[in-house]
Amino acid sequence: MFSLAIVYAHPLVALWFLDRHLRRTKPEWLTTYRRCLLLLPLFVIAMSWQLSRATSLADDNGLFWRITQHAGAQLLPNVSSHMLVSMHVFLEMLHYGVWIIALPLIGAT
Repeated sequence: MFSLAIVYAHPLVALWFLDRHLRRTKPEWLTTYRRCLLLLPLFVIAMSWQLSRATSLADDNGLFWRITQHAGAQLLPNVSSHMLVSMHVFLEMLHYGVWIIALPLIGAT
């Protein structure tokens, strides 16, 4: 379970890093950023609600099997792997969006 917690929690580290960076370099943006962060649980709840009844993804080849296992399908067999993979992709998108887009843009201003 610890490895699964890392899979889903590590993208949030980038958001924490961005918060620290904004506090140091752009404190006037911090309130707006934190208000936007309040939407994150709503997105997670909406995705969970929408995809909880979705059929699990096919894992009939090695790549698809590995992706679903990485998202936690083996540890949470009663949860749709479609939802798990979608949630993981969403969090990773935020993670890489911070590193590739947000931080360089803040540094450029």
